[in-house]
Amino acid sequence: MDFFKEMKAVALLIDPEQGNILDANHAALNFYGYSYEQIQQLNISDINTLSEAEIKSEMQKAATESRDHFFFKHRLINGDVRNVEVWSGPIEYQGQHVLYSIIHDITERVQTENALQQSEMHYRALAENSDDVISNFNRELKHLYVNPAVTAMTGLQPETFIGKTHREMGFPSEMCDAWETIMTRAFETGETQRNEFTYTGPNGAATVDWLLNPEFADDGSVNSLVSHLRDITVFKNNEYNLAQTNALLKALRDAVPDIIFYKDLNGVYLGCNQAMCDLVGKKSEKHIIGITDFDLFDKKVADSFRQKDQEMFIQGQPQRNDEWVTYPDGTRVLLDTLKAPLRDDNNNIIGLIGASRDITERHQAKQDIHAAQERAQTYLNIASVMMIAIDNNQIVTLANKKACETLGYPEHKLVGKNWFDHFIPAHNNKEVKAVYNQLMAGDVEPVEYFTNQIITSTGEERTVAWHNTNIVDDTGVIIGILGSGNDITDLQEMEEKFNQAQKLEAIGTLVGGIAHDFNNMLAAISGNLFLIKGKISEQPELTDKLSKVDSLCFKAGHMVSQLLTFACKDSVELQTLSFTSFLKEALKLTKVGIPENINISQHICSENLIIKGDATQLQQIIMNLLNNARDALDGVREPHIEINLKLFTPDKLFMQKHQVDGDSYAQLTITDNGEGINKESLQRIFEPFFTTKEQGKGTGLGLAMVFGAMQSHHGIIDVESTLHEATTFNIYLPLEQDVKADFNPNSHEEILYGNNEIILIADDEEQVRETLAEVLQGLGYQVLAAQDGNQAIELFKTHQHEINLLILDVIMPKLGGIEAAAKIHILKPAMPILYATGYDKNNVLINALKEDGGSVIAKPYSVASISRIIHELLK
Repeated sequence: MDFFKEMKAVALLIDPEQGNILDANHAALNFYGYSYEQIQQLNISDINTLSEAEIKSEMQKAATESRDHFFFKHRLINGDVRNVEVWSGPIEYQGQHVLYSIIHDITERVQTENALQQSEMHYRALAENSDDVISNFNRELKHLYVNPAVTAMTGLQPETFIGKTHREMGFPSEMCDAWETIMTRAFETGETQRNEFTYTGPNGAATVDWLLNPEFADDGSVNSLVSHLRDITVFKNNEYNLAQTNALLKALRDAVPDIIFYKDLNGVYLGCNQAMCDLVGKKSEKHIIGITDFDLFDKKVADSFRQKDQEMFIQGQPQRNDEWVTYPDGTRVLLDTLKAPLRDDNNNIIGLIGASRDITERHQAKQDIHAAQERAQTYLNIASVMMIAIDNNQIVTLANKKACETLGYPEHKLVGKNWFDHFIPAHNNKEVKAVYNQLMAGDVEPVEYFTNQIITSTGEERTVAWHNTNIVDDTGVIIGILGSGNDITDLQEMEEKFNQAQKLEAIGTLVGGIAHDFNNMLAAISGNLFLIKGKISEQPELTDKLSKVDSLCFKAGHMVSQLLTFACKDSVELQTLSFTSFLKEALKLTKVGIPENINISQHICSENLIIKGDATQLQQIIMNLLNNARDALDGVREPHIEINLKLFTPDKLFMQKHQVDGDSYAQLTITDNGEGINKESLQRIFEPFFTTKEQGKGTGLGLAMVFGAMQSHHGIIDVESTLHEATTFNIYLPLEQDVKADFNPNSHEEILYGNNEIILIADDEEQVRETLAEVLQGLGYQVLAAQDGNQAIELFKTHQHEINLLILDVIMPKLGGIEAAAKIHILKPAMPILYATGYDKNNVLINALKEDGGSVIAKPYSVASISRIIHELLK
């Protein structure tokens, strides 16, 4: 049994009845992985993967020697299953009948055979289903195998080829000669043979690609050939068409003046057209393929190209850019270059394709046009008038600097906007569009010059006078309008103010011409009335009638004062006063004249609004505005007047509109809910003698006087009215800063009497002179009277130590009161003087007061007023 133990093959002794392993050699222990003791404890069923019944059946065959060769799968100790080949049979061992088993591991051989079998199956499946004709030839050039595809090419069944040559199959002799030569060369050289030939089969002529691959024996000799026949007729046709197309494309590519090129990811040129060759000074495409930009351009330019290429590769999107390059002859050109990714069938970027166009001339032309446009824009901006161009879609296409300044927009917010939607007020939009349509129709003459309103960025409306002309294209078609405009808003306001000033001047001249004499007459009448009333005090009925006549005198004087105030011919005494307190007191007096059926609401601010004002004029302003509101409410249901006073701080638009620069104002607003004022009347409302009231109900001087008084106070008056709804008057009086009011609205006058003091009076009007003398005597004074300034000086020289006061008329023949006073003050500087004036057209009183500290009283004056002033001067 030493031979058994030392056998190289795996050997086992097995009990044929029970299947127990009785003995095993060293090779068995190594193969299965068990120790000798372990393997003796096993049954053959522990190793063999067959069932126990199958194992018993197989052992029975070996024991009876009906079979000695088996193939099993045995399991190793580690669980691996190996394919084994077993030789088994009965032998005598230690006096008993046993089975021997000689075991060979054939796992790798089985795997190889399986793989080969699988490969053969795949090969046959491929061959059987291939559209190519596949066949095998032996050294006698006879067919060993032909796949079914041969039928489509030849019309013959595959089995008809087996064991026969082409010649035996009846193929044309010339073709057989050629085929046999090629096949013989393959057997002799052992090299693959490839050829093309034309074959005419059942489907007509076809081009065939023939590939012969030798199959070698173990000794290296060729024992067979594998043949592949492929019908490439369509391919050859496509190849031909492609060649034609490529030739055409190349011709077109080279005929295009634009530069065309292709590069790979490394910047290596794959191809280009002739224009590219011309650019870099190369004869043909073959001299460019395979090189890079660094071989064609200087490093700076090449680096720039490479950078642009990489940016395009990273983004994966076409890129367009301008590139300056220099031709070999030194010519520098600007190229408009478009580069796009070049992709394979899997959409991977494998390079780029580029196209460049010489745009040097276009670039220069564009620069020339831009320069021309800049020059034109400069000329337009220098112009002192607005320049606006509008196309046939009403869109602004040009606006110069003056237009931008006037409208208040930067150029980019003007150009591109619809002119009528953005810059023309709604109330005259239709009218202006009609002019535009006339111009676009070519009917220029009637509307060549046209004036309309525009809207600025602040919402303000400005009036512009336009000179319009058509814009035409090369064919003479009107494509737009160019308008040059002058902003005449300020000019119109100046003209309006000038016209108003002329009216004022005319009225002032008229009133000034009669005011002196008229006031003198009124003064004489008033004085005589005072004297008469004193003599008939016991007849109250007559006294009352005379008082009414006296009142009419002062009303007549007040009317003249209104005219003078409106015409700015009257002097005013502006004093610091609290307009807040003044308004409260003034309303107490003025509201008495408002009927009880009119509801009056007032909202007076708590701030103490200090102004410089003439109390008399301010009272007249309030009275006239309230009377005007009262009259507007005649016949109105639920009539209402609203009075408001508040502090007003002007904004920029207000200051521009009224051309003022004050910091703050007292704003008095009086609103009625009457019938309103129409647009035409609203424009004339402050004209003297203009009234909307029926005859006999208005003088037309009330609002004219208010307007004049506001000018005297350096104030502003605005009126807003909506027809059939309401009218609002706004009065703005400039405030004084850090001052206290010195006017007491509660003060009242009373007649004060003298103590036999001597008063020298001088007046050229005899009636005025005599009446004043009699009034003063009645007040307890002694009187010296002179008919002019010279006579007054002589009387003063004679009685200068007796005279206590002088009352001098300002305007007298030979020598006026101002001049006489100057000479008297030389004699006695401290002498108090009261100036009386019917009207001083040269307004010299203010200067006189500054020089000598005198006081002024206007004719006609009340006895109480002159008595008070005399009493003050004699203190």
